[in-house]
Amino acid sequence: MLGSCTNYDMTLSEIETTLSATTIPAKLSLLNNTTVVFMQLRGQMDTNNSHHVVNAFNSLVESGFTRIILDMSGVPYASSTGIGALTHLLKAISTKKGKLVLINLVPGVYNVIQLLGFTSFLTIKDSVDAALKEM
Repeated sequence: MLGSCTNYDMTLSEIETTLSATTIPAKLSLLNNTTVVFMQLRGQMDTNNSHHVVNAFNSLVESGFTRIILDMSGVPYASSTGIGALTHLLKAISTKKGKLVLINLVPGVYNVIQLLGFTSFLTIKDSVDAALKEM
């Protein structure tokens, strides 16, 4: 179920529709009648498509969605450019006092994040419930 709020410039449905035409589609919804966005990415995050991810992240933040749980279970590969898109989102959210939590990272993606040293500032949890506690 997609959620939206009249205070937001762009609805989650519109952002999801924009991503559906790319190589990294996503499902977006609001969790438990809150303003926490649950975003499920699917596909590889690499140089060829990370700009689509950054554009979607920008749309989320510009529309007022600043508390995001990002389910990465559908992302089998992420290059350093793809991980850079995540850090871009974190920076944008942080300036608005929001929160980003990554969940369900596949081992290969987690290893890239770890090798880049980003586990020190990216919040990574094992489940939606654990992520919600961070919000």
